[in-house]
Amino acid sequence: MPYNGTPEIKECGGRKYLYVREAREIRKSLRSIEKQLAAARYSEDELPADVISNIAFARANMKMNIYEQAVLEGIATSFPQTEEIIEIRI
Repeated sequence: MPYNGTPEIKECGGRKYLYVREAREIRKSLRSIEKQLAAARYSEDELPADVISNIAFARANMKMNIYEQAVLEGIATSFPQTEEIIEIRI
């Protein structure tokens, strides 16, 4: 899977949502990497188009994997709802 964690179902205010416990550590690692890239004066504009496409594919694939896991666990959610949840949490 393209993420390091197990999706969990949490409940808040009577609503269920998907939660990836290790997301906090992932975000912390990403911030560290971004700082290192900034220190090296690396710009995302310098990335080749195929690398940018691969990153977009990985993000979409992560969302699909989390959505499919939720469906397997019997959570009534749509793919757009799952995308929105992930965007809020990440």
